Amino acid sequence: MHIRLTARTIGVAALLFVCAIAIGAFLLLGKKEKVLELARMVLWTRPALSLFLGPDDVITVRLDDGRRYRLVAPGWRSLALAPGKGCLPVRLVPVTGSITLTEDGQWHLNQTFDGLTPRALIRQVAADRRTWRLPYVLLALPGAFGSDGQIGDGVRHPEILHRALDRLKERYHRSNLCIAAVSWAGVALARLIEERTDITCAVFISTPFSRDRDAYYARLVKSGAYPPYNPMGHWETIMAHFPEKVVFVGDPADQVVPFAAEQRPFIEKTVKAFPQARFFSATGTPPRHHVIPGLAVGLLNDFCS
Repeated sequence: MHIRLTARTIGVAALLFVCAIAIGAFLLLGKKEKVLELARMVLWTRPALSLFLGPDDVITVRLDDGRRYRLVAPGWRSLALAPGKGCLPVRLVPVTGSITLTEDGQWHLNQTFDGLTPRALIRQVAADRRTWRLPYVLLALPGAFGSDGQIGDGVRHPEILHRALDRLKERYHRSNLCIAAVSWAGVALARLIEERTDITCAVFISTPFSRDRDAYYARLVKSGAYPPYNPMGHWETIMAHFPEKVVFVGDPADQVVPFAAEQRPFIEKTVKAFPQARFFSATGTPPRHHVIPGLAVGLLNDFCS
């Protein structure tokens, strides 16, 4: 019998092999939590994603140097968006949605999303679109939710996101963008604003605008995981392309991105210079108060018109 070794066949074989290892680990060690964590991590690898995601769930962009990035964006080709002059609603999703680099230098599944599989992500996005009656685009940053690249590439190489956003605009014949971003994705959004004039609405939620004095961030920069970019240090350039509508949301009790040190200085300086910018205080999920559920899509629905 002849078996054709396609990329998909090899991917399935690799996935089955890793699953066998996980089952063996469970039988030998009996540590259910560790095995479940390993299984979820396997589900977000490229071979596994090829089983769950179709062509309409991934945007492929190519850079001038030949590099290719596949960014996860569930159902991006078939949204119920009629061509028009309105903005295109986009939600940027950061690495905190799946696997995170912790202070001990190890990769762990984020506890907030410990039950989220690729299929669950697709269902969640579809449910959000129905609930809010908003056909928005969920775009996972490089290194997040199975997108190619490293967690810092969205800021280190902003042309990746520029080209993805340009493809989305071309697909739906929209001239402007309304983008909501949470945590690290807000840093990527600030970087995009520096170089774009078509972002008419920007929503920043729990965003680390200034981390130059953060020891943990300094270690991530030193390791190469994050680029040495702080929006506060580029405030003037960002303001040169300041969107018509800007919304900031944060929890003063945020323990992941301390509000007083890393959010408030940028927010206050911006609101003072541009009175049209708005700030809302919200309560994040305890105990760390960083994740503020449901706001990203709701604010897109309110401000993208």
